[in-house]
Amino acid sequence: MKKVKLTESELVHLIKRVITETTPTNVYRRWQGQNNQLGNCKPSGIQNFHMTQGCTTSPTCNTPQQNNDAWVAMGSPSPGEFVKGVGLGNPKCWKYLGTSPTPQSGANGAAPYKPSLTFTTLTNCNDCFTSLPTGGACDATAWSGYNTWVSNWTNGGPFNSPNPKQPCTHICKKIQQWTMMSTGTVPLCTNQSNVVQCKLDEGNNQSQIKGCNC
Repeated sequence: MKKVKLTESELVHLIKRVITETTPTNVYRRWQGQNNQLGNCKPSGIQNFHMTQGCTTSPTCNTPQQNNDAWVAMGSPSPGEFVKGVGLGNPKCWKYLGTSPTPQSGANGAAPYKPSLTFTTLTNCNDCFTSLPTGGACDATAWSGYNTWVSNWTNGGPFNSPNPKQPCTHICKKIQQWTMMSTGTVPLCTNQSNVVQCKLDEGNNQSQIKGCNC
């Protein structure tokens, strides 16, 4: 029998394929969001990703098969690796935590895979954000009221509303508003620009945590 020599990338791909095909169908793959804090990663919420667009209620649309399909679509990373998603808005980043026998529970335990993003697997989380252009990241240290604002906003009425459309409706509207301001639609001074960027980054972070489809 003729021996075939595989390159390192081909070997990694083969191993991941074997793992995919032999992983039990009753496990769930978990991801932890990574927020951008001065170009460094700040861990946030943990979720399962699935393939049903628009559905955010776990486990209604968070089946092991759809969960596994989303993992494959995001590059089939190994536990401990990070996935960078690039598309509209600032880059997004997730750490792959591996499998669990139980799904994440609750309305925010599942989030739809985002087909609008292009995914890249990384070994260093901070690489998700180091390619941001100058001025493209929130400088929380330059805004003395940053932590107070985040606490007040994420504990405000829309985040505690019994309305099933909240807080996503509120979050998406604010992201749209802050995006228009950050792109120059409304003239801003330097300090205002940083505040708006910080709000936009946190808006995108909360959209990810809450599974919003903004």
